Amino acid sequence: QILVALHSHWPSTTGGERMTAMHTLKKCSLFSRMKDDQLERIIPLCTSVAVTGDTILFKQGQVAKHLYVVQEGRAALELSVAASQSGGQARPRIVATLNVGEAFGWSAVVEPHVMTLSASSVGAGRFLLIDGPALKELLGRDRNLGYSFMTALCGLLSERLMQTRATLIYERGWAVGV
Repeated sequence: QILVALHSHWPSTTGGERMTAMHTLKKCSLFSRMKDDQLERIIPLCTSVAVTGDTILFKQGQVAKHLYVVQEGRAALELSVAASQSGGQARPRIVATLNVGEAFGWSAVVEPHVMTLSASSVGAGRFLLIDGPALKELLGRDRNLGYSFMTALCGLLSERLMQTRATLIYERGWAVGV
């Protein structure tokens, strides 16, 4: 199952939907330090999407249009190693499994806006999709909001790099005493 592209947003949503989006953003490290009035400016850029089973959210190499936050369930991030690098057919490898409140798809706000990994739901779930180009434009207009977001994004990228480093050390057998 593949998630289709979405273009609808929440400018005229019910109070319950807005509260759900607010709650999700507050749980996410990229937005958790922002004030409510700042989050209120992001909510109109959001769409909540439910999936019923394992669903491809996006593929590595595709143009990045949305930043994602897990609302319910889990997401798997996969790296596909090109056939020329792996000596055969492309082999996707799960590099991270994300839980509620975790963000992914940051390429939607960072040039060249191309997904560096693939992502899929692990079973049923719900995801908050944030319009990447609109968010980037908002972050550029409001420098305080932009600084807060980019500082949090640097922290997230550092964490993911450390996870990748640990995986590489383990898989290559470089760990001492393992």
